[in-house]
Amino acid sequence: MKRHLFLTGSKHIGKSTVIDKMLAMRPCTTGGFRTVRTDTVFPPRFSVHMLRPGERPTADNLLFICRVPSEDTVARFDALGCTALAQSDHARLLLMDELGPTEAEAFAFQRAVLSALEGDIPVLGVLQQADSPFLQRVAARDDVTVAEVTRENRDRLPQLLLEQFHF
Repeated sequence: MKRHLFLTGSKHIGKSTVIDKMLAMRPCTTGGFRTVRTDTVFPPRFSVHMLRPGERPTADNLLFICRVPSEDTVARFDALGCTALAQSDHARLLLMDELGPTEAEAFAFQRAVLSALEGDIPVLGVLQQADSPFLQRVAARDDVTVAEVTRENRDRLPQLLLEQFHF
């Protein structure tokens, strides 16, 4: 039975917006994480943050500063991602927005994601379109459906997906 749903599609096509619309149409207690790119924490530079529901970007949830090499990125993915998933046992739905190639070496985080997919809480997430063994492993699971968001379907997709997935 397919109980986890991941959206994919080109950058800036509206994957996170589809998730927001789905949650607005069927609110529930969420756990997990969202990644957000912003220039408000370290202006004028853009940075990417891993946020748990209700969090705002801060230095404490920083994953990386865009175009600034860092040896700490893997450790940050492991620490922030594992914590976000471990502290989500109260949730009716786990968000994983988004999984991408940046965490290719964040093996603890990858294990936490795969463990969460084995759990009882359904997952709603985003898989970047990238050549990554980890992303391919998630997409190939028997309990995962991957839906592509396009310019043509993004407005009707939230309702269609909610009819199929009962989060």
